[in-house]
Amino acid sequence: MREETRNDWIDMRDSEESRTYHFPERILENGTMIPAYSYFISKPYRLRVSGSGSHFVENEDGFHYISKEFDNITWKGKYDFDVK
Repeated sequence: MREETRNDWIDMRDSEESRTYHFPERILENGTMIPAYSYFISKPYRLRVSGSGSHFVENEDGFHYISKEFDNITWKGKYDFDVK
């Protein structure tokens, strides 16, 4: 069982090829509509989750800040499993 705390970096080099954060459509207080969108990260190295729920992801392109407004994450693992 892992013993990480919220601000520890998690090594992801051996587990994921990519991950995509999906954000819902939202309307700001001033009435501006922000359409739904996705944010793709290739070959994530490390992940850190803040106390607020935001994510920080490091890959070969640098650091990515993902605000807590995402509502879904999808990912491609490095391993294929034959589960039937």
